Amino acid sequence: MKKSKKIIQSLTELIRITFSDRENYNYVANLGPVSDQIAIEIKAKYNLDITGYICTIDNYAIKHSFFQHGSEIQEAKRGQLPITIDTITIIPKILKTPDRIYYGQKNKIGRDIIIFEKVIGSRIICVEEIRTKSKELAFQTIYIKKAR
Repeated sequence: MKKSKKIIQSLTELIRITFSDRENYNYVANLGPVSDQIAIEIKAKYNLDITGYICTIDNYAIKHSFFQHGSEIQEAKRGQLPITIDTITIIPKILKTPDRIYYGQKNKIGRDIIIFEKVIGSRIICVEEIRTKSKELAFQTIYIKKAR
C-alpha cells in the first residue's frame, strides 16, 4: 500500500533513498521550474500550457525506470542501452536543455505525455507526464537509444 508523500531536497538524496527505503513511502524531489522557453515551445507546438509548472521526480518512477530499462540483456533486445544511476542524475540537464521536445500521447490514465530527448553519446529519452491539478511535469521513465 502506498504511504504518504515525503518531499526530498535533492535528486542525489532521492536516489539514495529509492534503493534503501523499505517503508514504501512516496518520496518526491523538485527538479526546478519548467523554463519559460520550453513552456512557450510546448504551447506553440501542442497547445499545452505548462507555464509555471515544476519538474518533479519520485522514487516509484525511478524504480520503474530501472525495472523496465536497467537490464543490459533486455535493453539489447530492444536495441537500447541499460540506464544507470548516472542516467538518472542527468535528468535535470535533459529537462533544461533538450535537443528535441515532442508530444508522446496520452498515458493510461489520460494525462498528456511530453518527451524530452538529448544526445549525450547516445540518445537519452526522458518521458514526462503533465499533471494539471498540481502543476507538475512529473518524470515517468527514461531510456537510452544506441547512437546511430
